[in-house]
Amino acid sequence: MAEAVVRQRRKYHQERKSFHPGTKVWLLTPATKPGTARKLANQWSRPWVVCADGVNGVTVRIMPHPDWSDNQGTRVVSIDRLKLYGDEAKAQPLPD
Repeated sequence: MAEAVVRQRRKYHQERKSFHPGTKVWLLTPATKPGTARKLANQWSRPWVVCADGVNGVTVRIMPHPDWSDNQGTRVVSIDRLKLYGDEAKAQPLPD
């Protein structure tokens, strides 16, 4: 059992995502409005912009993209809840 934990931890840290300030991302928000079917709901919310790295390497501070929202509040979220926004996802080089 301990070997499996070590193996999974190693795999998680090797595949960890990294987001730099200024990167546009989607935020996973699995909560749905009452009366909406979860499997039909879009769980990725508007484009956000990474504005600062987090304190521990697995969190980042994000704010809404200025073209999409007037709200300038920020949130600290786990990188596991983020994925690259469309244009930037296409621009990423493929791994060898």
